[in-house]
Formats: sequence, structure tokens, C-alpha cells
Amino acid sequence: LISYQSGNEKIIMPKRFRESSMWANILYIIIGLVVGVAVTCFLVVPGIKSQSKIDAKKQLLSANDTISTNGQTISGLNDQIDKLKKELEDEKKKNDGVSDQISTYEALLNAYVYYTTNDVIKAGEALENINTSYLSDSAKQTYDTLNGSIADSYKEALYSQAYSSYSSGDYQSAIPTFQKLVGMDEAYRDGSAAYYLAQSFRKSGDLASAKPYYQYVVDNYAGTEKARTSKNYLAQEQQ
Repeated sequence: LISYQSGNEKIIMPKRFRESSMWANILYIIIGLVVGVAVTCFLVVPGIKSQSKIDAKKQLLSANDTISTNGQTISGLNDQIDKLKKELEDEKKKNDGVSDQISTYEALLNAYVYYTTNDVIKAGEALENINTSYLSDSAKQTYDTLNGSIADSYKEALYSQAYSSYSSGDYQSAIPTFQKLVGMDEAYRDGSAAYYLAQSFRKSGDLASAKPYYQYVVDNYAGTEKARTSKNYLAQEQQ
């Protein structure tokens, strides 16, 4: 006990006074911690989250500005793809029609990207995988524009690739490329594509497969050196 004299009176401080002060201090500390946590949760953390959202929005705007040069066409095609994918997710079942539509729009998007990078062969191959019946009117216009722009260049690129393989003796590589070209335009280069396809078959040991193409050259390009050569090989087949 703590006591002191005040005039004629003796003042005694109760022992519980010190204990109450100690618990009060602890209570104040706890209250301070609670207040600190509350401030952190309701002021600091939301501020950090808000700043993160602002930074994310800035990055998104920057990315959109970067794409804007070719963005209108690509954005439209991507929107179609996202829309169709969402339909698949919502239905939660396989739908071949929607899957084909997605594949068609993805092929058109790839064709556009390859076209902008001047990769004519890949752009043409992507266009070959497109079923135009699945395209919207605006997408069909994009397809027609691309197809018209690269059709001749694509054929020439295929011919150069196939003829290069043929000249180097790689007939197995030349055959499928010449076949693709002949399937698109049998008369390409006045029948040269068909003729070299026949030659590639023959030189790979398959004269029977070469015969229809030799016959095409004979029937349509009479009087040319290709026709005379083709006629000779057809005669050998008959012997």
C-alpha cells in the first residue's frame, strides 16, 4: 500500500489502482491495434487495389493503342470468336456447327495476320480452310478482299515452291504442291502445272497417276513441246 500524510489526514492509495492502470494500458494497446488494422483494411488496402486497377487499365489502354493500326478488322473477328466460344461454354455440349464457325473465323483471322506480314502461302492455306457459309456479311467482305488480293500471288508462290522441289529431284514434295495448284487452276501457266505434276509422278515411278495429266496437256495444248512430250509418255504407257 502507498500512503502519505495530508494535514491531519493520512491518505492511503488502494493496491487495485496500479493493477487497474496496467489493464487499462493493455486495453488501450488492443484498441490501438484494432484501429490500426481497421485503417489498413478500409483505407490502405483499397487504395492499393484501386492503384492496381488503375495500372491495369493503363496497360490495357496502351495495348489497345498499339493494336489500333490494324485493330478494326482483327478486333471484329476476335469478337466473333469470343461470342461463339461463349455459346459453347453456355450450352456445355458439343455443337459441331458452332465449332465449325469458330474454326472458320479463326482461319480468317490467321489469313488476315499472315497477309499483313506478306506470308502469301500461309495466308492462302488459311483461306482454304474457310467455309464462307459461316461468315457474317462483314466477315465475308473481308474474305473476298483477302482472297482477291492474294489469289494470283498464292498460285505463283505454290508454283515456285513446287517447281523448286521438282528441279532438285524432290518429287515427293513437288507432287502435293502441284496437286494443290492444279486443283485450284488446272490451266495454270498454260498447263505447265499439270505437265510438271505428270512429270513428278512419272519420275517417282508412278506413270499411271501421271497419265491423266499428260492427257490433259495433249488435249488442250496441242502443238506445244509439252504436248509432244506428254504424247510420247502416253505411248510408252500403252506399250
